[in-house]
Amino acid sequence: MKTTAGDVCTLCGGPARAVSPGAAFSGVTSDIKPWPRMGAILCCEACGHVQKRLDGQWRADAKAIYDDYVMYHLSDGAEQVVFDAAGASPRTARLIEGMSAAWSLPGSGSLLDVGCGGGAFLAAFGRAMPGWKLFGHDHCAQRRAEVMAVPGACGFHCGALTDAAAQDGPFDAVSLIYVLEHMPEPVAELSRLRALLKPGGTLMVMVPDFAQNPFDLAVVDHCGHFFAETLARAAELAGYEIVALGRQWMAKEVGLLARPRPGGAPAPKDGDPNQGQALARTSLDWLSRTVAAAKETARALHAQGRPFALFGTAIAGSWLAQELAGHVDCFVDEDVLRWGKTHLGLPILGPAQAAPGTGLFLGFPPALATSIAERLTQAHPHLTPLLPPEQP
Repeated sequence: MKTTAGDVCTLCGGPARAVSPGAAFSGVTSDIKPWPRMGAILCCEACGHVQKRLDGQWRADAKAIYDDYVMYHLSDGAEQVVFDAAGASPRTARLIEGMSAAWSLPGSGSLLDVGCGGGAFLAAFGRAMPGWKLFGHDHCAQRRAEVMAVPGACGFHCGALTDAAAQDGPFDAVSLIYVLEHMPEPVAELSRLRALLKPGGTLMVMVPDFAQNPFDLAVVDHCGHFFAETLARAAELAGYEIVALGRQWMAKEVGLLARPRPGGAPAPKDGDPNQGQALARTSLDWLSRTVAAAKETARALHAQGRPFALFGTAIAGSWLAQELAGHVDCFVDEDVLRWGKTHLGLPILGPAQAAPGTGLFLGFPPALATSIAERLTQAHPHLTPLLPPEQP
């Protein structure tokens, strides 16, 4: 690894060094738009946290991304749907199903969702906990009406979090769902949330888990790339005690439930820099091998006169389409709201619409890709699922 003066860990403040990828990768935004660069990946030499280099280029990229941000634009604003053997469900509903098995919340209370967007998490939480009062906070007031239309919604705040606390707080629970990875100062942000919670209140956090899903490294505006140990460390440094750490609440993601620690943050335990460094190196290497394997497979299929398609139009599929430019014939997606549209200049087809013999590359972690392949083979035998390389 190599270092640049000023590279500092956003968790512990220790020195961070660059982890060099095997190729100059492009990037993708979290609202699935192409971007010309991924950004440098750093790993802390003290605690092992993995992050982007937050230099002028990254900050300019992040500003440009957020200035043009449109969530779920391929599905007309509808929340992302998760497909598995049990069927299709909105992502937040599936998250609540996993998270609720770990929490011990009373039948009534108040929840503030920070970074609430259009209120998808609030709606899912409200269905599971109908006795709770729901409040949303977001940096942008554009979706206020959507949030306030959620059953049980009692307030929406835009601006300083202290205003939310003064008007409606403190709260029995505060949630931060797919937000912390966007924050350049994650420990400081988590610390600020402590003041919003009642004594004994619950903090809920969910982030992508790059240990399960290396494609998260390609998301340009994700400045932090967490795995279970570094997510827990961030909360502990911010003065929380961990109640539950959820590696299996959602595929490819990790979350936690925590409570404010009386007296604030304890002396933190030492992190393991080797764990983060190894994960970052092997993840970047796996991305390189995945792109190379997909290109080779696409060439072989085209030589046989067969189409090569990417499965899914989310982060992984969108990033792979850029890296495989000129090799991909179409996307195949199970979300009916995306059928018939184009993405990155390629048509989006439903599985039944794809031509017989289509090779369908599954850009997912290998274990998840294998599960998807088994399901697709049964439901759509005219397709040929293609697995990515194994991870170390």
